[in-house]
Amino acid sequence: MRIKQNRIYQLSVILLLAGCIAVPEADFSMDKSEATAPAKIEFTNLSSNATRYVWHFGDNTTSEDFSPSHIFQSAGKYNVKLIVKGQGGDDRIVRQVVIKRPQNSQDTQSSYRFKNASQNKLYNVHSYFYTNEQVLDLQSHGNMEPDDITAKIGTNRSNIYVSFYNEEQTVFYLIDPAYSIEPNKENLLEFTNSTSYIKQDVNTGNDGTTYQLTNQSSIRLMSVTTYYWDGYQIYDSYEHGNLDIGGSTETVSTSYQEVYISFFNEDFTYYFIVNPPFQLTADQFNTVEFNDETNFYYYSYPSADTSKIARFMRQIDDPVLLHKKPVSIQSGGIK
Repeated sequence: MRIKQNRIYQLSVILLLAGCIAVPEADFSMDKSEATAPAKIEFTNLSSNATRYVWHFGDNTTSEDFSPSHIFQSAGKYNVKLIVKGQGGDDRIVRQVVIKRPQNSQDTQSSYRFKNASQNKLYNVHSYFYTNEQVLDLQSHGNMEPDDITAKIGTNRSNIYVSFYNEEQTVFYLIDPAYSIEPNKENLLEFTNSTSYIKQDVNTGNDGTTYQLTNQSSIRLMSVTTYYWDGYQIYDSYEHGNLDIGGSTETVSTSYQEVYISFFNEDFTYYFIVNPPFQLTADQFNTVEFNDETNFYYYSYPSADTSKIARFMRQIDDPVLLHKKPVSIQSGGIK
């Protein structure tokens, strides 16, 4: 049977259009991967087949410029992630920037410790610099008993905010005004029974479903992301940075009733996805606890599909990429 000429033309157009919907490929380079703080890094976007670009610099700042530059103020290892989206889907890639401390700065760099000098236990304590638009240099301190004191934290900021919750996670407290940081010395920030603060009720029933991730495992979680995944696409994705043992994320609002968690190990040699996802109770505050018994999948990183996280998740039964049987830290999972 011969196909009519107009049918052949229609078929050729369909095949041509199908071939034009290319899958985005995320890629970028940077003018240097190591520098001394404060350091300005220039990023060059090498991605293809994408129309939107979102950069996460690993210090709780983002950009949607095509090829941005960014100043890293403090020493540390920063995992710079580029997420690209296009008609054919989305893609992402992560590269690490190492910012070194200036020579002879160890004795002169400003730092602080926060001490709970009150008579009350403080829950889900965080310290950070706040620009009135975004939170920077976020540090998670977990719960603090009376007389507890944090480890020393280096900073180049002029002030630091500290916030915490009550035990039921229904009231948010912000110490206000912020603590002033004296330059070139170690600062002790004390919360006493007379310290002033402002408070805000949370989870009053109008806030919908919220959750907070706590790391109760024996390992540090690197480059933590929480999100909802419908089997094809990721929604409500939140970057939380690194999560120390005993640390907690900020409270996150969501319209979904389950949440996936992904992270790396400290060497960035393995990528982990908690599976099954955590179930959330609708219209309530949920504490999501990752511990040594939590099941996860993992695969080697980097690999040929190093940036194709969403695509990898759709290939979750691929024995080449995935350790198919869920494991946990306690059952011998990779640390």
